[in-house]
Amino acid sequence: MKILLSVLVFIFSFQLHINAGEVSDFELEGMSIGESALKYFSKEELENHKYGFESKEFAYVSIPEKNLKTYHDGLIIIKPKDKSFIIHSISGRMFFYENVNACHEEQDLIANEFSKTFENVERTKKDVYRYNADKSGKSTVQTINFLFNNGSGAHIGCYNINIEYLERNNMYNSQSNLSVSLNSAEYMDFQRGL
Repeated sequence: MKILLSVLVFIFSFQLHINAGEVSDFELEGMSIGESALKYFSKEELENHKYGFESKEFAYVSIPEKNLKTYHDGLIIIKPKDKSFIIHSISGRMFFYENVNACHEEQDLIANEFSKTFENVERTKKDVYRYNADKSGKSTVQTINFLFNNGSGAHIGCYNINIEYLERNNMYNSQSNLSVSLNSAEYMDFQRGL
């Protein structure tokens, strides 16, 4: 049985208490890790992917706004050479614009609910580090992660992105963003290697 994870602005209304086995047991915006993205996207949409890293191993596809129920923005991560287009990551973002404190407050609320939900899953301590994609070093991420026994994970991060980086890369106009993501073990390994 899939369990729907949904985040409402300023309220995380997820009250199930379960013994989670794998991140693929959960849904974010109706999708799960390990499913074929062809259930949700056309082949043309998936072949029109974009790369977020120098490596071409993984690519992302934006979730159309009309398909989003909870988040302001969302995306999935696939391996473009995989003709089954298996989903390796699902992310939803909420924009807090310049209000990073509100982002941190929401992050804490969600992390506390995740701790109740993911009872036997390792929760990392809150950590702040530089956002790797911004080579200027001016962007930061405050993270809390949940690590499953099979190497998959869930991530709750407040991204405080430098406005110059956003403008240079023609990205959304919100400097402070909350990201909630579910990640396969393979994608987690890929991210560790960056």
